[in-house]
Amino acid sequence: MNENRHLLIIGAGELGLSVGKLWKKHYPGSIVVAETLTPDKHKILVESGLIPRLRHRVDSLKYPHILFCIPPSQGSDFQEEATGEPPVYAKEAVTLLFTSSTTVFKESNGGVCDEHSSMADNPHAMKSRQVEELILANDGKVVRLAHRKMTYLNAKNSN
Repeated sequence: MNENRHLLIIGAGELGLSVGKLWKKHYPGSIVVAETLTPDKHKILVESGLIPRLRHRVDSLKYPHILFCIPPSQGSDFQEEATGEPPVYAKEAVTLLFTSSTTVFKESNGGVCDEHSSMADNPHAMKSRQVEELILANDGKVVRLAHRKMTYLNAKNSN
């Protein structure tokens, strides 16, 4: 077992499950723990080779890689979930990746966006940007995804 390849997925929805499956494929000896709010998806997580866990459960494993993919719409404590205490696991992580959304941009009609594009000023976007800034300030990485990209990835990976 290669402990340097353990992965903790916080928010094992569609994206978390897809990443977990790919991780296990590329790093077969690794442990991938996938957190959910409810046990509803635990059967499919187990069938995919992942270890399901309800959120906020703690174990003694060290996770050098953490994928945080909980949408801000999934709770009022979103910022605390992403950056609050005690994210002991995050402090020990080599890689902390936060999946954000392109909804932080003002452009919403299919135009091109980049880091210099105008930002949206709605509560959802502002909450996401605040968490992005906190993750980046703690040496984490942020990737902004568009929903239709996830659909493409799932179609491509099902072959």
